[in-house]
Amino acid sequence: MDQFKRGRKGRYRPKVSKRICDEQFNEIFAGLKYHRDRALLAFWVSTGARAEELLDSFQGDVYPGDQLISVTRKGSRDIQQIPASPDAFVWLRLYQEEIWKRGAPRGRDQPLWFTLRRPFRPLTYAAARAMFQRANELLGSNWGIHDLRHTAAWRMAQDPEMSITDVQWILAHASLETTQLYTAPDQHEVIVNTRAYHQRRASKPAQTPAPPAPGYNPESLRTLFGDPSRPSGLNLLSRRPDLRPAVIGKVPPPPPARRSGNSGPSSRPVRYLRHGRPPAPVRSRSWSAWTALRCEAPTSTHTIRGGLGRSGCWRGWRRCPGLPGGDGGWLPVPRSRAR
Repeated sequence: MDQFKRGRKGRYRPKVSKRICDEQFNEIFAGLKYHRDRALLAFWVSTGARAEELLDSFQGDVYPGDQLISVTRKGSRDIQQIPASPDAFVWLRLYQEEIWKRGAPRGRDQPLWFTLRRPFRPLTYAAARAMFQRANELLGSNWGIHDLRHTAAWRMAQDPEMSITDVQWILAHASLETTQLYTAPDQHEVIVNTRAYHQRRASKPAQTPAPPAPGYNPESLRTLFGDPSRPSGLNLLSRRPDLRPAVIGKVPPPPPARRSGNSGPSSRPVRYLRHGRPPAPVRSRSWSAWTALRCEAPTSTHTIRGGLGRSGCWRGWRRCPGLPGGDGGWLPVPRSRAR
């Protein structure tokens, strides 16, 4: 429902790279009947020129001695010489000798490609497309003429001795990013290359780490990096959870109660529970009981139960989750001495 915007038609073309493999190209080439069609396919797949650029060439644009052919570029309308394969010039010569014997015009200013039927007219893009379509019907394929340009660009890019900038110049691309679209791999090639990679990786022998350089003392290396055959203390605790209570220090029991005045501990022993609800607060004015029940493991400072009466020195009880076993316990929380 949006309004159509005026712009270049190339923006709406799908950027899909289609290439013809060598086996299918040979089958299409063998299915052609005339030397003209074979010469056209040989030039398209070796020069990478567009179909219209090659069809607009004249007889004077061919230089067989230098293996060059001049084409008029589509965008800039510049005349550029492009190298072609020797087979293309052989098929071109056979086609020219055949068409000249039948009375086709001959001269440097005459078109290079003619129709096979009289009267001889310059070959158009529609006629060339129909010719290529008939070759596709013999193989049951649906290749296009522009796919030959993609095939030529892919073949050039696969040569390690030919740079991507050379391919860009032959294809007459203003941007290198456009040339890279022609050289992107397709799904079939990626699958084949990945399978070959897995086969090469499976055929390689297992590589063992190189031994240390001679001159190092093995005892020094074992002290520095540890002995992998002997588990460390952390590995032992992680493998044997039943040894954790035996390794981690337990909370020391409270000292025996003794009777004294206000300076000594209370005659009532401080109770400590590992499970269940906390006991009733112990009223005592002594600080030694709290010191004796200090937990070595990290504890939580959250107060579980509130304060006591006026005469008590304990504020409440708090949870101690860091005790052995992970179930925690209850510890008394002292009140401030300042009243």
